[in-house]
Amino acid sequence: RLALTSVLFGAADSIEAELADELVPADEIIDRAITRAQEMAAQPAFVEIKANMRRQAWRDIDTVYAERDTG
Repeated sequence: RLALTSVLFGAADSIEAELADELVPADEIIDRAITRAQEMAAQPAFVEIKANMRRQAWRDIDTVYAERDTG
């Protein structure tokens, strides 16, 4: 529904639909985001999954630069 329509969700609807985890006052957003990022980064599985997701992209980038240097 999100990909195929222009339906907009408010904050409460986003939380109910599990598109967002929590509602945070505007003046606390940055601090909360940093805290959440630190919590996730502290999980070894999170770090490994992110590395795996990026590994192929980094290879592709290296290939493009290598081809550019030799082309």
